[in-house]
Amino acid sequence: MAKNESTITDEAGEYDDWIELHNQSNTVIDVSGMFLSDDAAAPRQWMIPSGTIIKANGFLILWADNDTEQEGLHTNFKLSSAGESLFIVASDS
Repeated sequence: MAKNESTITDEAGEYDDWIELHNQSNTVIDVSGMFLSDDAAAPRQWMIPSGTIIKANGFLILWADNDTEQEGLHTNFKLSSAGESLFIVASDS
């Protein structure tokens, strides 16, 4: 959700860009150590912190607001409202 102006707020009450991951399986998925990026030339732009899981059939919201100092899952990049690609990379290798 790029250019979020009214849907949901982060922990600080801000309407920031967000990315939602959905686990469609019946088992928990540990996404710790995976990477997200909006830049194909830098696919390991932001690492998902250790201990981050998506419950079975659950959802995980990541705030794409370039505000890594805030509590919660905040990436070091923002989303373009003009549209762009997102990448999830399984590991550092």
